[in-house]
Amino acid sequence: MANPMNQEDRNEVLRLMMLVLNQSGLDEEGFQRLRSRGSELYDLVSSGIRLLSAPTPDYQTVKKILGRDFIPPEVISQKTGLEYQEKQLETFRLSTPSLYVVKWCRDHGFMLVAGPSVSMSLMQIHVLMRNRFKRDESNVFNAPSIYHDLVQTSWLMLRKEPIVGSGQMTAGAQRAVLSEHERFPNAAELAWGIALYRSIRGRCLYRRGYVRTSSESTYMGEVCIGYYLDDDGMRLKEELSASTFDDLLATSCRKT
Repeated sequence: MANPMNQEDRNEVLRLMMLVLNQSGLDEEGFQRLRSRGSELYDLVSSGIRLLSAPTPDYQTVKKILGRDFIPPEVISQKTGLEYQEKQLETFRLSTPSLYVVKWCRDHGFMLVAGPSVSMSLMQIHVLMRNRFKRDESNVFNAPSIYHDLVQTSWLMLRKEPIVGSGQMTAGAQRAVLSEHERFPNAAELAWGIALYRSIRGRCLYRRGYVRTSSESTYMGEVCIGYYLDDDGMRLKEELSASTFDDLLATSCRKT
């Protein structure tokens, strides 16, 4: 079969592969070990190329990989009554993450969930799913971010549980433990994922503590969400960026 790549495409792929090799930090001994395992390297690179070049997976394939951790818009509509336009449904179907990213979500404990049909703030989610929130007397709803930070009408890849060992850290230290593929979710994104998982899958997430979001609090800190205990509802509070507690943990969502 003829190679479908033109010369420019081949040069770019070769440039990227050389960049990876040059930035790998291999010393002479490491390079010789790599060279001696050429057949394994060939299989690994071939597998990676096939995975990264695979077409956008369909819902059946994604469901097979993620199982209950995949929540497409059709399921959201069926279970919650929230309606999506046909064009939005088509956009979701055509924009599912790559096979590589879907498997990454599975391997790292992430759910893949569709966003709402209209971008929503935490306050709007609170109104829509009031029974998923504990009555909270804190001043968290005075924070402008509660109204301005949104969960978008797009796929959201969200960690299902706090990062192990991320307690007793400042917000800056917690951000430092995230990989280059991750970021803090904002409060609307996290609340949307948690509320939907409880409503559709029947399981409460983030039961053992609070996690920080990227949404700013009223004073030098972040909005935090957690302690979702059965039908008690998820709790909201504000915490200083410098605060360090055992039950104040980190979570993340994957960047698109």
